[in-house]
Amino acid sequence: MTAYELDHLAIAVPSWRAPTEYLVEHLGGMWKHGFEMPEFNPCQLSFAEDMRIELLAPGSDESSFIGRYLAAGGGRPRPHHITFKVKDVEETILAVRNNGFEPIQLRLDNEVWREGFLHPKDTGLGFLVQFVEATEDPGELASSDPFKSGGLSWLPAATGAPVGIPFLFGRLPAWGSAPRVLVDILGAEMVEVERGDGWSTSRFSWNQGADLLLTTHPGQSGVHGVEAMGRLDGGEWSDAGCRALVDENALVDVLGVKVVSVP
Repeated sequence: MTAYELDHLAIAVPSWRAPTEYLVEHLGGMWKHGFEMPEFNPCQLSFAEDMRIELLAPGSDESSFIGRYLAAGGGRPRPHHITFKVKDVEETILAVRNNGFEPIQLRLDNEVWREGFLHPKDTGLGFLVQFVEATEDPGELASSDPFKSGGLSWLPAATGAPVGIPFLFGRLPAWGSAPRVLVDILGAEMVEVERGDGWSTSRFSWNQGADLLLTTHPGQSGVHGVEAMGRLDGGEWSDAGCRALVDENALVDVLGVKVVSVP
């Protein structure tokens, strides 16, 4: 197994403020870190069992890739990538190539954060895949985080404990290469949870972090990618009927995904 954790979902947003306020007020998110850079401004909030949501805002550079990504989607927030933690990034790169893919944006020169990506056009997943071998949390890689003290005067106080985010949910027009990427390369356990009426839904899980529920239907057009994330205030969750739960919920505009409350 190359990946041991689905670590976080990264969402491109015009600015941190509105989505951060939602994540704190409605889900009990706890601020972890944030940085401003020319290329992009990333910040992370943590939830139960240290599941993360990362917000990526445009940087100061006019050519910021997040700015371009948002513009391509009409300026609206939308998922950008999912990050998987791996034990050995070079082993993962070998698995990627042995399965007929070529990783992009390899950065292997930082001994505490070594990463690569898989493009959605290659995988058919509808989202960018980031795989990372990390020995430290990103918040510890900078000498100081200006937003940890006094830099976020608008940040609301959390009113409750962080909720769990047990799953991310996405749709695909067909399975294609998705199982090969998630199982053969990233080491997920795949279990089919629903098949009927033309739909096929499977659950992909790792030892840590959220599970990924993907559903396909031959009548769908295009690749939808990540559509929802599930919240859990306590107890246990089941993936039965998850697609129906997602269908019943409305999009959270400031996040670009649905937030599904699991009973």
